[in-house]
Amino acid sequence: MNDYLKVLRANILAEFGRQEISRAQAAGWVNISAASFGTRLNGTTDFRIGELMTLAIKLQVPFSTIVEGLDEVVLEAIKSEES
Repeated sequence: MNDYLKVLRANILAEFGRQEISRAQAAGWVNISAASFGTRLNGTTDFRIGELMTLAIKLQVPFSTIVEGLDEVVLEAIKSEES
């Protein structure tokens, strides 16, 4: 699983835990099956930006909460490209 997917997964699952949201409920929010949502969480399929936005809206958190930590992942990728 790519580093950015690990960050997204951790952020999303942390918020689900805080709010007691099930993966099946979240899958319904983004209009995909629970299995498809699972492939996003396990890194097999990338999240779409609209799905992340919907999650933020439904969870009533800033979008930045969902993507927190991704700047660091991008900076690390830039450093590796430069080497």
